Amino acid sequence: GIYGWSPSADGDCLCEAYDGAYVGGKRCAHLAVGAAGGTARLETAAALCEGAVYVIDFWARSSGSNSFSLSVGDAGFNLLSAMKSYDWTNFRYEYTHKAPQPAQLAFELAGGGDAYIDNVCVYEKGDKRRRNVIVNGGFEQSRTQESTA
Repeated sequence: GIYGWSPSADGDCLCEAYDGAYVGGKRCAHLAVGAAGGTARLETAAALCEGAVYVIDFWARSSGSNSFSLSVGDAGFNLLSAMKSYDWTNFRYEYTHKAPQPAQLAFELAGGGDAYIDNVCVYEKGDKRRRNVIVNGGFEQSRTQESTA
């Protein structure tokens, strides 16, 4: 498992912390869907305030994917259309949270292939310190809240 994130996989899929390819630190998240198909999903709670505008900033790369997307609250983003093939790509989206309750932030891979995600940061627009409202956005902590120092 990955501390602070809930993986789910059906069919021939996996969600894991991965020590190989990464942008920063020593780990990233890896989603994989095998030949038999299925969906791999990795999600976390985001403590968002109603009416606030947030910036969602992260790095991702994918190979062989038919569908790779990000969802937060009531918004969805197709990542494949903006992704450079096989290279790490920096994504930055703005999102206005409309609900009174916190949101789920989820990455989903379907239809085969691999996807890697790293350095996920969600912060309120205008926050110069970029205080991350999600935990373990760099995927450095695995199953428990272990020290990465």
